[in-house]
Amino acid sequence: MRLWRFGVTTCIVVTGFGLSFTGRDSIGSLRGQDLNGEIWKLEAKGDGSVARDQLRRAVAARPNDPLTLEAYAEFLDRHRDPEAHEVYQQLNDLLARNRASNAERARIARRLVTLDLLAGDRTGAAKHAEDYRAAGGAALAIPALPAAAQRGYVEIPGPLRSFGRMAAVSPDAQPEDVLPALSHNIVLNGYSASRGA
Repeated sequence: MRLWRFGVTTCIVVTGFGLSFTGRDSIGSLRGQDLNGEIWKLEAKGDGSVARDQLRRAVAARPNDPLTLEAYAEFLDRHRDPEAHEVYQQLNDLLARNRASNAERARIARRLVTLDLLAGDRTGAAKHAEDYRAAGGAALAIPALPAAAQRGYVEIPGPLRSFGRMAAVSPDAQPEDVLPALSHNIVLNGYSASRGA
């Protein structure tokens, strides 16, 4: 199958089957890899907001197209947008209604489990883990929250401002945000002890 775009005209030719289709449409008519390819090109040029708007319009034009919904959900997920969970949930419901393959349903349910856990929604994670198992996924257990994680703290010796400066943590960070920011910096930059001369 080949796809050519000339302005707003889209030509699709499937070779070997004698099927051809020509029509006028916007980016909303592109599906799957073609839509993802267009979005990646826009993002590479720094037009992320344009890409998001085009994906939103494509979903509005075809709300029951799983490929378009998945492209939008993945875009939001890449940009850590909280709306990604809602779009993945719409996709999950659509796949269940359409009786999609178990592998597809399990893949989306597993991503929903991850997003639920990242948001701290253990009830939602348990529900989506059950959806994952019902779709044929391997056992996926939600670990119990350790008691230390429920009510714990780490004592930082000295003033928080000095520690933040030394650890490259914003002085505006709230006390509960210091350790996540420190972890983020360590993951990005690694840990290196200063060497005395």
